[in-house]
Amino acid sequence: MNFRILAIRITKKLRLADPIKRVFFRSRRQILLPDGTADLPLSVGFELTTKCNLNCVMCYQKEERLLGKRDLSFEEIKKVINNLGNIKQASLIGAEIFTRPDIFQIIEEFIKRGIKLYLTSNGTLINEEVAEKLKKYKNGIRGIGFSLDGSKETHNKIRGLNSAFDRTIKAINLLKNDFNVSVNSVMMESNLDELYDLVQYLSNMGVINFGLTMEMFSTAEEAVASKKILVEENPAFATSISSQPGYKFSFNKLKETISKIRKIKGINVVIHPDIFDSFPEELYGGRLRGKTKLVCKNMFVGRVNAQGDVIFCPFIKKPFGNLLNETMEQIWNKEEFKSFRNKLVKNNLLPICKRCCKLGLRADKNEEQIV
Repeated sequence: MNFRILAIRITKKLRLADPIKRVFFRSRRQILLPDGTADLPLSVGFELTTKCNLNCVMCYQKEERLLGKRDLSFEEIKKVINNLGNIKQASLIGAEIFTRPDIFQIIEEFIKRGIKLYLTSNGTLINEEVAEKLKKYKNGIRGIGFSLDGSKETHNKIRGLNSAFDRTIKAINLLKNDFNVSVNSVMMESNLDELYDLVQYLSNMGVINFGLTMEMFSTAEEAVASKKILVEENPAFATSISSQPGYKFSFNKLKETISKIRKIKGINVVIHPDIFDSFPEELYGGRLRGKTKLVCKNMFVGRVNAQGDVIFCPFIKKPFGNLLNETMEQIWNKEEFKSFRNKLVKNNLLPICKRCCKLGLRADKNEEQIV
């Protein structure tokens, strides 16, 4: 069994899971200077492909697929990795990374350069053969994340495949003893009543890490206001647009559901964004930008799309340069990128950011930083 998993399981029984988790996933203090200069990223999220075998209702990659853009070839990905600089960790993201026939070549390329990996997958393409291949790289893979949206019926409906739930559960069972496996659910009106049973089921399976994420959406008015702040006609937003400004479930129901889930034994439950516990009502009500100084954690993590562009985040897809032609160091603190960060800081982020899972608190001492 992977030592990290064994340590977390032991310390969970001793009620030490949170400190242990922080040891494994801690990051250094990150600084953003007044002119918008940011520390070079030590980690990166890499969207390997826009292709997927599912048709999820909430997917932000659907529009990208309609554009018909070509994914990077393996040789191009090697060039991108060369230009990432001093990256220590990479999250390999889709759409669905296992639709790439060269996924194991890509994994090996990162690992042989000393870059630790975190993989995200819908799990439906992971069979016994794929699982055995992954185990060959388990020393270089820090974790594998899956998503489940509720009951089997609800999950399959959202994912657009009748066998999606069972196939994801199979993948989790194939990998949970060799990898740090985590499962995430987005809290929505359609699944809130089902999440307790799901987490209990996963705990009984032996899953030790579970994340609950607030649903991310924006109103049309918030999107327009965000465009005005950026002073751009087409800022390439990929946020879901809702006709109503709030969540479709009550705050009390949300609070009761989370409280009940946190009492389940044997599983570490994390809420995203992690400032939820400090400002639950403000986050729920969309009032967080008026309550406290915020920072986006994407300011310190690189994001690369399937064409090699360095973009800000999955929902603000503005490109600042391409790693086929430039290095991360050349792109990261370009005047355009620094100016963009400054706009975010001066406006306490954008209206479309106020429900995001990457929100963090800001500390001001002539510089902006995550504390």
